[in-house]
Amino acid sequence: MRTAPDAETRARRAEVLALLGATGPFPLPAGASADAWDARLETLGAPLHPWLAHRLAALGMEQDLPAGTRARLQASLQASAVAELRRRSALIEIVEAFGAGGIPFVLLKGMALAHTHYPAPQLRTMSDIDIWLQPERCADAVALLGRSGWRIPGRYATHVRAPADALLLERPDAPFVLEVHTWPPSLGRDSTASERIWARCDHATIAGRQVRVCSTRDLVAHLCLHLTRKHGCSDGLRGLVDLACVARHIPDDPTWRALGAWHRDDGVALWTSFALAMARDLVGAPVPASYFAAAGAPPVPETLRSLALEQLWDHEPTTMRGVEGMLAGELGGPLHALRNYVRDFYAAPGADGRRWWRALPSRLRFDLTVRIPRYWRALRRGELRRTRLSRRATMIQDRHALIDGLKALAPTLSEGPPAPSAPR
Repeated sequence: MRTAPDAETRARRAEVLALLGATGPFPLPAGASADAWDARLETLGAPLHPWLAHRLAALGMEQDLPAGTRARLQASLQASAVAELRRRSALIEIVEAFGAGGIPFVLLKGMALAHTHYPAPQLRTMSDIDIWLQPERCADAVALLGRSGWRIPGRYATHVRAPADALLLERPDAPFVLEVHTWPPSLGRDSTASERIWARCDHATIAGRQVRVCSTRDLVAHLCLHLTRKHGCSDGLRGLVDLACVARHIPDDPTWRALGAWHRDDGVALWTSFALAMARDLVGAPVPASYFAAAGAPPVPETLRSLALEQLWDHEPTTMRGVEGMLAGELGGPLHALRNYVRDFYAAPGADGRRWWRALPSRLRFDLTVRIPRYWRALRRGELRRTRLSRRATMIQDRHALIDGLKALAPTLSEGPPAPSAPR
């Protein structure tokens, strides 16, 4: 059974929201001890530490921080800046390779947002670069990327057994992955809608290169649907900060009214209104009432909003995907899950078309060097204890209840047929 947060937790969350710019009745915290600031940083979560450093500087609070807290935030900014330079270098390679090959693409999500809507790109942390290609050009794109060292890991079999959301590519020297999407993720799999979204794309200068990005209409829809419908708000507050940064670039009330009408006509107004209302209330996104009036979405019950809030604040390390699948009842019992794992991971052809026995060495190496040590570390940290798994099971069940509850309020987005899978 999920329990409500205690008074201390609620107070700490209110302090964090005040620092992030919430418009609600949250008191802006004054001076505090190093332990209090450590608690705030843990409540916020590491992905937003660079953004918090930016906010504290804007509020004139940076010099009042305890030395340890200031050093911790500066270290997060420096690490994020180094990671951003590496992503920028990779993006330049991709733009030049695709330009030479005549392959159009759209830059999605974090990488685009960091350069087009954030005050500085290093303030938006991420672990991947998402690009969207037309399905018929995917094979050519993967071949071009291969010349720069990007490879589809042979251990992956998911892209053969069913149409996948993306092809994942890795490079030994890159601390991030490249996700190659063949339809706009989170925006449904209707090919006609995808064509319209592609046609509406804008151009932006990123890393000194001209790059296609989603229009504001589709960007807002994508961010809202990714946060709520796809992940049930489990991605945390960073998704709301993304929306707040985008909202600050939307110029006037007529534009907001037009956005609301477009999202209503696209059938996504429930999801966009819910996400934007949370962004407005929790991190100060300047979304006017005219948007919600034009969108005309039904009200979301307080029970669903409470579920969403707990997902947003949940910073416990997630259990591994296989364990979460069992906790959610998606994989059956352990023996059933193990059977499926052997079948899907070891006995299926690789995403690059190799026969399973040729992919076997890389899959064994991955299990021995990555997967088994990951489970061993989780066991030593206590993440696989019964009480810990019980809490995770509750959060997963709540996440599904949130998504199902929102789906029941209004229909949205085609679930099928899926867009064509990428050529292999």
